[in-house]
Amino acid sequence: ISTAIERFVKVASNVGLSARVVRTVGPFENSGPIPPRAEQETTYTVMWSLTNSLNTISETKVSAELPPYVKWAGFTDPGNEKIDFNADTNTVTWSVGDLHSGTGLISSPRTSAFLITLEPSLSQVASSPVILKTSNLSGNDRFTETQVGATAPSLTTRFASDPAFRLGDEMVAK
Repeated sequence: ISTAIERFVKVASNVGLSARVVRTVGPFENSGPIPPRAEQETTYTVMWSLTNSLNTISETKVSAELPPYVKWAGFTDPGNEKIDFNADTNTVTWSVGDLHSGTGLISSPRTSAFLITLEPSLSQVASSPVILKTSNLSGNDRFTETQVGATAPSLTTRFASDPAFRLGDEMVAK
């Protein structure tokens, strides 16, 4: 007598999303005062970076909302990435498409960047305002046929990931 049992285990991919704000590095030349000044425009570059472990993720999208006091400047990088802005919802969306396995592990992370403009009000003096709300990634794992996702926390004027950042550069001045 012989018995055989066969089982298949499908492991979902682990996707990662990071978001950071920079001023002196990145693809754009930023302008405006640092620290930001009330009722004056200062630009910031937002950079998204994606990683993926096992399986190709299809229909991948990353989106985040801009606060009402932040404007979309209209510049994106690289030029072959599909990054759109919906003025009705104040939402930036990166339509990534396929995010291949090993991205950020055996190959470079997939990155994109866009430029935004902050014009703080007098009520924001002595604060570090949010310039991009929580970023959300969603997509479909082709192998497991499940939806996957990731989030990155909201970004403020504290651009500590930039080598030129000094403590106090994030606080809105009069």
